Amino acid sequence: MIFFAVILLLCLIVFVAVSFLFLRVLNKQTGDINSDRIPIVQISIIVAAKNEAQNIERLLFSLARLDYPENNFEVVIVDDQSTDDTNSLVKKFIKNIPNFRLISSDGKIYPAKKGALTVGINSAKFEFILTTDADCVVPIDWLKIAAAYFAEGSDIIFGLTPYLNNNNIVNRISSFERFRGQLLTFLFARLNLPYSAGGGNFGFKKSSFLKIKGYENTLQTLSGDDDLLINEAVKYKLKITPILNSSFFVRTNSLQTWKEYFKQRARHTSTSIYYRNEIQAALALWHLSNIIILFSSYLSIYNWIFLIPLITKIIIDIFIVKCISDKFNYSFNILKIIPLQILYELLLIIHFFNSFKKKEEWQ
Repeated sequence: MIFFAVILLLCLIVFVAVSFLFLRVLNKQTGDINSDRIPIVQISIIVAAKNEAQNIERLLFSLARLDYPENNFEVVIVDDQSTDDTNSLVKKFIKNIPNFRLISSDGKIYPAKKGALTVGINSAKFEFILTTDADCVVPIDWLKIAAAYFAEGSDIIFGLTPYLNNNNIVNRISSFERFRGQLLTFLFARLNLPYSAGGGNFGFKKSSFLKIKGYENTLQTLSGDDDLLINEAVKYKLKITPILNSSFFVRTNSLQTWKEYFKQRARHTSTSIYYRNEIQAALALWHLSNIIILFSSYLSIYNWIFLIPLITKIIIDIFIVKCISDKFNYSFNILKIIPLQILYELLLIIHFFNSFKKKEEWQ
């Protein structure tokens, strides 16, 4: 029993220490961008699309509304052998927009999304690249904020991709998971230990992309076009900048069915085994600490004192979510935070085991 008590105490120390970092690092105010003084840089926006007829028009409308000089940006849609109406819808939309173009991924050298993105990046006219996904909606000042950070010398930038909200239970669970995951992503990045990013809100210098040989060293898995590229960039000591600015948030569709949810989570979890060793160790320590504290409540049948770590965790979890969720464009009812947090910890275990048996595919 003493052994378990010591382990539990260590887990609680880890949990409290990281929670303090969440509040100290992520709740810190960042300076606003003065859009009147942003230097104009030329940017290529690359979108890889495969069978996105239901989503692509909404993205195109948001791209067409971007507040940025038309001759200083282009939009390149890469149709990756779609079998639905994606191609025709894009052609119709961009017909009279001179800085939008549609190309095919025919002849791509890498599989899946990485291959389609590489085709788009190679065809880009400009040095600075932004990528987003076909099911996203970009904000009107997206390019202005990206330009400001590129002008400051960033090799890679990335921002938040919060889910669009609805009343679907899958949406609520996946939104909470995304929020908790992005807490870790931005915390580590602000501590100069970047390891992940969302491809729906991602940018880099084309020369920096070529310097790390593009996706050549990230082909261990079909997914991870963003995460594994970040890890390659770390090896080359590139300047990686997380942008926690509400005007830079790119909204994306949430998952609607349990099948989609478990498939995506398994795919993302499978990518994490290719993270750097120190990142894997840190994430494992954090998640194991949370899970051990959660299950420690069963020891209360022997001594009520084993409830203290769980009660402490619940209070701190609620406090963190209420303090930081607005900054990440989420809002969670205080009464729902506890069950969502417990589900989050339990589902991590399920996703871990599912990651070994789910077959990857680019849809």
